[in-house]
Amino acid sequence: DLKGVQRVTIDSVVFSNTGTGLALRFIAGASFNTIKNSTIKGRITAAASGVILFSSAGVTGNNNNTIENCDITRTTANPHTCINFNGSAAPFDNQNNTIKRCRIYDFSTRGISFYNNALNTTITENDIYTLNQQTSSTLSGIYFHGEISTIHGTNITRNQIRDLWTS
Repeated sequence: DLKGVQRVTIDSVVFSNTGTGLALRFIAGASFNTIKNSTIKGRITAAASGVILFSSAGVTGNNNNTIENCDITRTTANPHTCINFNGSAAPFDNQNNTIKRCRIYDFSTRGISFYNNALNTTITENDIYTLNQQTSSTLSGIYFHGEISTIHGTNITRNQIRDLWTS
């Protein structure tokens, strides 16, 4: 957990959870952090979570975080979702977070999911794909779920979503 952590840069690290939990969570006001050139692996099966979760806040949202040039993928089995934005209600929304130039792959249902309370998020120049056939009938590269009125100002540009195939 990056619980309330602020102004930290993590470079060239491997995060891996071979259990059924998430690998990295921004929670309780984690802000102005950068994760770059790293590998983040997990196999979380819960729809409201992800290998990386921008979670509930605390006194402030989890704001101004960047995940850049990372591989976000599976461990021993495909996760339901690789990255999930599922934050607290206003005024503690997660704001101004960026996912850029990442490879997001081998998920069973969603590459990136916007569940609730994500404002002004930037998703840019990512490569989102699966290497193997999936069984989900709702396979999505980027998915908007939940209360759409709590997800606005999102900027999704120059991503490649490819090779999503189901049985």
